[in-house]
Amino acid sequence: MRKITANMLAAIVDKREWKEKATSTHRGERGILVRLHDNLIAVVTADTVELCAQGWATATTCDRMNVIAYEFAGATVGRRKGKIIVRKGGVSTEYDATDWITLPRWN
Repeated sequence: MRKITANMLAAIVDKREWKEKATSTHRGERGILVRLHDNLIAVVTADTVELCAQGWATATTCDRMNVIAYEFAGATVGRRKGKIIVRKGGVSTEYDATDWITLPRWN
């Protein structure tokens, strides 16, 4: 895991504001908000993990979303041909890069 991704994850777990290069976390009314290049890519609440690549199905966006999905929802996130692929419980689901994806939290 890249250092910046590990630092992002620590900030989410600690529920604190953090910024490093283009990635940041913020406390919001609904939970912890994660931004990449000022695009909201994740919202981590007490019950759910909400993800959206905001149209940017890049390696960096998917890396950030994958770590969040794995840590808080037991899912993995990847990309293929401009689509977002979420895998959980042996099932893969494909989403457009602009879709919001909601996963139940497991911890």
